[in-house]
Amino acid sequence: MNGALSADVRALIDRCLQAGIRFDLDDDGLVHVTWPDTPRAESLLAELRRHRDAVGALVAALPRPGGHLLRLGLALGLRPRCRFTVREQGDPEAAQRFAQAVADLCRRHRGSEAVLMVAVELDGERVPVLWRAAVGAKLRRALAELVRDYHLGLGPFGVWRVDDVSGPDDPPPAPSPAAVQPALPLDGGRR
Repeated sequence: MNGALSADVRALIDRCLQAGIRFDLDDDGLVHVTWPDTPRAESLLAELRRHRDAVGALVAALPRPGGHLLRLGLALGLRPRCRFTVREQGDPEAAQRFAQAVADLCRRHRGSEAVLMVAVELDGERVPVLWRAAVGAKLRRALAELVRDYHLGLGPFGVWRVDDVSGPDDPPPAPSPAAVQPALPLDGGRR
């Protein structure tokens, strides 16, 4: 693809993103497009069809999703269906349990809509993490409860965690880290 055509295709993709048209690259390398029902989107869709091969080649050549790509998408107008921000509380183990709980929740609500968490670290750095899920009232309510519990230090994010059911006369268990799969930020693991 020559430089002029590449610049034109990039400008076309930028206009499409601003008009609400979204691109998705599946595991087989095929580009899928979703668009709003507007006259502007329809005219851009016609232009996309004319440059189908160039758009496909450009989108397929992009690196797999990562922090830099997510930041670029947000700068170009990516509007995730669900977006929330959490502030790190100073306990890395609780943060890992929280991220794992969000990943598990998204896994239970399988879907293809973007769920974006922006984690604000203690030093102020904002780390975006993206999941896919079917976004609806149940998922939003469950996420709100997770965020509340994490910020208040309740449930699995608190100092005292109860992993098993014990009787009323049993002493409370000692604090212990949870065995969780670590969540990885999309910025390539930079810290």
